[in-house]
Amino acid sequence: MLKLTLKYTHGRTVYKRYIIKALPIFFNREFYKNTYIEELENKFKEFIGIKYAIATSSARFAIHLIFKCLDFEKGKTEIIIPAYMPRIVAGALKAIGLKLVFVDIDPRNLNIDSNKIEEKITKNTKYILIVHLNGIPCDIDNITKIAKKYNLFLIEDSAQAFNATYKGKKVGSFGYASVISFSKFKNFNTCGGGMVLTNDKILNDKIRKEIEKLPHPGRLKTCKFIYDALIDSILRTNTIHRFIYLPIMNFSIKIGLMNRKKLLKIIFRGRNSGHLKSVLNIEEFYRVFGLKYTNLQAKMGLSEFSDSKFWKRIKQNDDNVNMLHEKIGATTFLTEDIEPCYFFCFIQIKNPKKIYEQLAKEKIQTNYFRYPNLIQEKILGDQKKQYPIVEKTITNMLYLPFRHPLK
Repeated sequence: MLKLTLKYTHGRTVYKRYIIKALPIFFNREFYKNTYIEELENKFKEFIGIKYAIATSSARFAIHLIFKCLDFEKGKTEIIIPAYMPRIVAGALKAIGLKLVFVDIDPRNLNIDSNKIEEKITKNTKYILIVHLNGIPCDIDNITKIAKKYNLFLIEDSAQAFNATYKGKKVGSFGYASVISFSKFKNFNTCGGGMVLTNDKILNDKIRKEIEKLPHPGRLKTCKFIYDALIDSILRTNTIHRFIYLPIMNFSIKIGLMNRKKLLKIIFRGRNSGHLKSVLNIEEFYRVFGLKYTNLQAKMGLSEFSDSKFWKRIKQNDDNVNMLHEKIGATTFLTEDIEPCYFFCFIQIKNPKKIYEQLAKEKIQTNYFRYPNLIQEKILGDQKKQYPIVEKTITNMLYLPFRHPLK
């Protein structure tokens, strides 16, 4: 029998030893320097196989910086993106003035359907942004051919796909530019942060100039980053989650203080209010995300990179997903070209809410909440009928826990 210990569906937590190793920086002059930031950037250049890497405060701000440094006509220039993706990214693209053109998804992996991209290209199309959702690479060969055929800029959102590969190459190395996330829930985690990756020197220089204009978060805000990450880390330990957090949440549901959907939102996206709005205006966006990455966070990242236990956990998580798929009998859709690095483990099943409730009785914490439907968020406008796969697929998903030993 397959047994799952009770834990969150996603959200590998920050490990305290990385914070402890970096903490001395907080109290000395190195806090405002870039020594470890430069070292981490060099690590990523080598790791991804790219010429330039620029550390940022977050992946979503990294995407903003890329397009801020590119030329386009506001309200007219079109960018092709998947119809299912984190809404904060879609909102950031819309806020900067790009015209969003959505493409339906592949129901097998929830990524953009590469076979439907070409029909959406117009004379105003200049960019394609792909999202390697859940740590699973997109159909890169077909997408790069299309981008080359129509002379389009390909941007990779690899926020969830740290260490994933396509035909032996790391994702994030195929496009004109790409981003990776270091947020507190990602596989590679420095209590927030991200990275722009590119082979273009002009883009690299422009982004660095933009970052120089940004304020340093300082010690107080950095404390808040670490505090938030540690609180989430504590809440996600098995004992606290099982015997304190969930009983309180379930009691709150019973007495009407909280509904099940709100609880699942907290589990799925954490307590980051930046994800709660469909579209942030530029002022709000800069207020929330417009900061420099810190030397302390970079030191955490370097400790993580050099820790053999970290890489063992990455492999164990991927092995867990493969085992779950095998035991459950989930249909495999991965080709030999694709080696994912899972951020979520999902299966498609009828009536996921019912299965969720049945598994909850067995003390197995799953989740049927997903990214908010962009159709429902009105980001897609009146285009609902054009995206039947999104509408059908995402209502039948169940997320399973996998970031811990399974047997």
